[in-house]
Formats: sequence, C-alpha cells, structure tokens
Amino acid sequence: MTKTQFKDTLRNVHKQGVSYFSIVIIACLAVTAYLGINFASKALSVNASRFYQETNYRDAEIISTMLLSEDDLRVIRNTAGVADAECVFQTSGKLKIGDAHQNVDIVSLTERINVPQLLDGRMPKNVWRSRRS
Repeated sequence: MTKTQFKDTLRNVHKQGVSYFSIVIIACLAVTAYLGINFASKALSVNASRFYQETNYRDAEIISTMLLSEDDLRVIRNTAGVADAECVFQTSGKLKIGDAHQNVDIVSLTERINVPQLLDGRMPKNVWRSRRS
C-alpha cells in the first residue's frame, strides 16, 4: 500500500467512523454468537453422555399392556446386542392435596437401568422392588 493510499484510507475511516465502528461491533457479535452456540452444543453433548453413563440410561423401551412374563424377559436378555433388561411398572393416577388435583405418573424404581439421581432429600425407606428383574 502506498503512502497516498494509506492516507486516503485513514481519511475515510475518520470521516465514516460510525460506519466502521458498527461493522466491527457486528463482526464481534457474530463471532460471539457462533462461539456461544458451538461451545454450548459441545457442553450439552458431554454432560448428556456423562448423565447417560452414570444412570445407565436405557437405549430402548418395550411397553406391554399385558405385562411381560419371566420367559419374555429372559428372551429379551438373550437377544443379541442386549446388555441387560429390567422390568418397570408404570401407571397413571390423580393426586389430591387439599382442593388441588394433579395428574401423576407412578413409576417403580429400578436397580440397574435408569437409576434415579437423587438431588435432594433421601430415597424412600420402604421401596417395593420387582423380584422379576
């Protein structure tokens, strides 16, 4: 760049300083948005993988309205690619506290698959667990 071109460039930047400043700000915002999305997606992926490993989260779910027998469970466990299988009992209900009504899903606790993570308090002392698993 020659000396004249450099002077001309500086003169244009000085005359239109607001325009140049706004372009720099827009570029900074674009880079910030890109980095935020990129790092957030990586953090979500790492945290989800860690959660799935810690809780031994299920890969598949078989739902039966007629319940599964011990033989059914044995066949599922012996299927190629299945590492473990465990029964879970689930039903829907209504919870009434005072005048308030709330729909709830009642799910039995598991021992090996989908192990719940306790965030606060304690687990119930008298927990009925399926003997079929």
